[in-house]
Amino acid sequence: MKKRTIDAIRSFALLAGLFVFPMAAKAADFAPFTASSEMLTINGTAQTSAVAYYVGIGFNHDTLAISNGGSLTLTGAGYAGALSMGNGTLDVGNSVTVDGAGSSLTVVALTVGIKGGSDTLTVSNGGTLNGGGWGNTIGNNSNANAVTITGVGSTWNAQGNINLNTDSNSISVLAGGTVTNGSNATLLVGNVYSSNTLTVSGAGSLFTQQGRVTVGNTNGANSGNNNLLLIAAGGVMNVTDSANTGQGIIVAGNGTSTGNRIQIDGGTLNVVSAGSSAPAINVQKGALILNSGNVTAEVLLANTDATSVVTFNGGTLSTGNTTISNGAVFTVGNGTASAALVLNGGTHSFANGITLANNASLSGTGTITSGTLIVSSGARISPGNTGPGVLGTAAQTWLGGGSYVWKMNDATGIQGTNWDFLNGSGTLDISTLSPSSKFTIDLIGLAVGNVSGAVPNWHNTVDQTWKIGTFASITGTFNAADFNVDASGFTNNNPLAAGGVFSISNVGNDLYVSYTTPEPATWMLLVLAGAGAMAMRRRRA
Repeated sequence: MKKRTIDAIRSFALLAGLFVFPMAAKAADFAPFTASSEMLTINGTAQTSAVAYYVGIGFNHDTLAISNGGSLTLTGAGYAGALSMGNGTLDVGNSVTVDGAGSSLTVVALTVGIKGGSDTLTVSNGGTLNGGGWGNTIGNNSNANAVTITGVGSTWNAQGNINLNTDSNSISVLAGGTVTNGSNATLLVGNVYSSNTLTVSGAGSLFTQQGRVTVGNTNGANSGNNNLLLIAAGGVMNVTDSANTGQGIIVAGNGTSTGNRIQIDGGTLNVVSAGSSAPAINVQKGALILNSGNVTAEVLLANTDATSVVTFNGGTLSTGNTTISNGAVFTVGNGTASAALVLNGGTHSFANGITLANNASLSGTGTITSGTLIVSSGARISPGNTGPGVLGTAAQTWLGGGSYVWKMNDATGIQGTNWDFLNGSGTLDISTLSPSSKFTIDLIGLAVGNVSGAVPNWHNTVDQTWKIGTFASITGTFNAADFNVDASGFTNNNPLAAGGVFSISNVGNDLYVSYTTPEPATWMLLVLAGAGAMAMRRRRA
């Protein structure tokens, strides 16, 4: 391999001849490589170029390395400030590396892979890639190209549209690397092509996207398959609608597209607004798969048809408004992993119903306007979030082994504000409950600040009753013996009087929790019984 190192400031024109740029700018451009397998290193010095810059034009396996605080800045206007890798079908395996704190590459436009393939751009160990405001294309009629941002402090400040194009191209943000793409720029993961991947993985890894993201195909004339946005192992992606367009992430495809998806494996995806809009995760054709980690969306849509899939195996899904209408029951959890659906206000429609599997929970303060909610064995429903609140639902079905986690932070306060309340506009079905298959009411006592502690205005010698839910009707005969009231989360900081008990009752279509203490006469009988037992033991002694 022929190697050259720039370690003092000098003109690029001394290193190689000029190349005519084959695009609209028609500018004279710079191609420093004269054969395959050459390496040019910019080591600890600053270089500038007023013309576009090619790595591996007509050659393969050429390398541009920027290291030890070195820098390359392309100052040309528009595409005259472009860095391009490869320019022919045989131009493969070329690479650019930006390594080390203070090392930087600044461009106006970026293309990794033109016609050839397997070109790579790697920013590592605190290096910086700046620019790309005129566009960033990974794979221009070229496959298997890769951009990698890896290591704490390694950064790509893109500031322009990013397009993972053609097939099997990738962007990887790893091990604490960060990417910021602003100015309402779009991010396309395999628009009309297949098997492209954007990965954000590892603690501290962050991708901030201020414009719309599309995974898959939005062009009805083409079929793009198996494109993937993967957020894993502590990685975070924030999609903010900086222009208030209401657009967030679209998983798309035409009639024959398959396999386009967003997958969360222990990472975090936030799709939120920077202003007044409500950007959505819109699963038009493809899938949102949450295995573990967190997804937060102001709007969640999966309402095209059976090809709009949401698979919620585990983790936490928080949504402000939801429409699921794809012919399938929306199931929270796979029955093994912990899964939490949090409704952050708003309205939520589950046309084919919603089921909480074992080890799953539903909490929040929104309203489910359609779809029967089934609380299975091992599942929990809890209005509010950290404190009490009102959760609206349509019909509900309570199965044996399920539970209603009921919180209270003021014993004489306001329903829905100081203790939880279920507001059901449909029927509550308790017909399958029995003394051998009970539904549990878990009581949780909260102090000021909604932390576990002594409940204000709670007096263990005073009988009290709280309405905990109302429904349009109740199916099945109410029997208190079909319910278990678990007060352990209350009495740990709020001891009961001797003989004091909590119970559940039903009046009409309303449910109540009551606390009662023994009547005075009962108290006397209890005291006398205790005294008699003590006397009997003494005589036997």
